[in-house]
Amino acid sequence: MNLSVHHFKTLEIFWGSTTAVRFRQNGGFKIAPQPIIHKIVVKHLRTKFTIILTLIGFLSFGQKNEMTSIEKSELDSIYVQALNSRFDLLLSSGWKYIELNENGKRISNLNISDRYKFLSNEELIDLSIKEKKTIRVLRLTHKIIGIDTVDVNFGIVNVTGKRKIHFNNGLKFKKADFSLECGGTNGYVPDMRFVLDRKENNWKLIDGKYKIPDK
Repeated sequence: MNLSVHHFKTLEIFWGSTTAVRFRQNGGFKIAPQPIIHKIVVKHLRTKFTIILTLIGFLSFGQKNEMTSIEKSELDSIYVQALNSRFDLLLSSGWKYIELNENGKRISNLNISDRYKFLSNEELIDLSIKEKKTIRVLRLTHKIIGIDTVDVNFGIVNVTGKRKIHFNNGLKFKKADFSLECGGTNGYVPDMRFVLDRKENNWKLIDGKYKIPDK
């Protein structure tokens, strides 16, 4: 009888100074030949190694998700605090416009200073055309550093809208240019960094370009 690894569906592996494989055949147990033992042991080890790697992968994925996930309600409260802490904007004249991206839409109806206006792209284009100038718009983004550390950044988008006329058929249409200002070349520095105070259960502004220095 020619034996292969697939014949040993019911087997036991014994570890020691020598390795033996015992398999069930014809109602009893027999010891497998050495070449078959080697193949079975290698296959057995590969299976266990694959299981271990899979478990490690699941654990690592779970830890990564835990470290990079924050409830949107908490994130929104951080955005509100960040905007209400931009005293350089609040104390200067004129409206401050905020882009209605995903983050802007969520917080547009929250408790934010009335110095801010949330406008859609179409509204920004119309405003630029009406006032005949480029409109500077805040683009809110964030970066999760850890489960208790979040950076909030304020990008600047310049919106320039113009009315155009197609002379061949007399159609009027609007043309717009959206350009994002460069953040500089000094490496990553957050505009605002918030850290969770677990004792008081709130987020505190601790660092960043727009944090007012402590006296």
